[in-house]
Amino acid sequence: RGHLLQPTEAAGCPSDPGGIQRFSENLASTMPALARLRRIQAAGREFAIEQHQHRGDEVRTGGVLWESGVLLADYLSTREWVGKRVVELGCGTGLVACALLHLGAIVVATDSQAKVVEVARANVVRNVPQGADRFSGLVWDYSGGSLGMAALPGPVEFVVGSDLVYPSCPSEPLVKGVLAIFQEHREVFPDAPAPEVILVLKIRYHQATEFLHAAQGQPGWVVREVGAEDFPKGFSDVA
Repeated sequence: RGHLLQPTEAAGCPSDPGGIQRFSENLASTMPALARLRRIQAAGREFAIEQHQHRGDEVRTGGVLWESGVLLADYLSTREWVGKRVVELGCGTGLVACALLHLGAIVVATDSQAKVVEVARANVVRNVPQGADRFSGLVWDYSGGSLGMAALPGPVEFVVGSDLVYPSCPSEPLVKGVLAIFQEHREVFPDAPAPEVILVLKIRYHQATEFLHAAQGQPGWVVREVGAEDFPKGFSDVA
């Protein structure tokens, strides 16, 4: 009741001074976002994802696993990924990267904050050690600057991301970021087709809808909304 508790072994999470502090055991049991370790079923297997969310820490929302990331990780299992080169925007806890590596992809996971990339890398090593050599972490803000595609081993075939727009993160930077990726890709790999972009954006207020409308208005972009019938089993009731 109002005092901070460290995670305990009894709660299923090892006690660790560097771990997330929970407001109460009862609250944490009903709000998974407060748990230090979450076990998630996605892409045909279980992943143990460690979260990192200190108050005032630079990680902020990037250290927590959100439902859009879970849906994206599971939805990707409907595709073939062996040998595919993928850039992830806003890698967060690394669940999506873990799923892609498990499915055989080559992943460049990006985030604007170095600590978030470290969290993602640690979860990759924990969950998909055999795929860690196909993982690269890159500190990069998609709203500006070059991704550095010239250093990549080949053309990017897919760009993925989840929960990239919300009240404090409007849609315009994401539109500009995707445009910048397409432009840089054309310059570095002029003979390669443009990458396919797969995004899962939760409709909280208006930001996701604004992005969809902006994307539909871009010349040369082919935009398709995924219907519930295309969701993996268990997500059929998601709006």
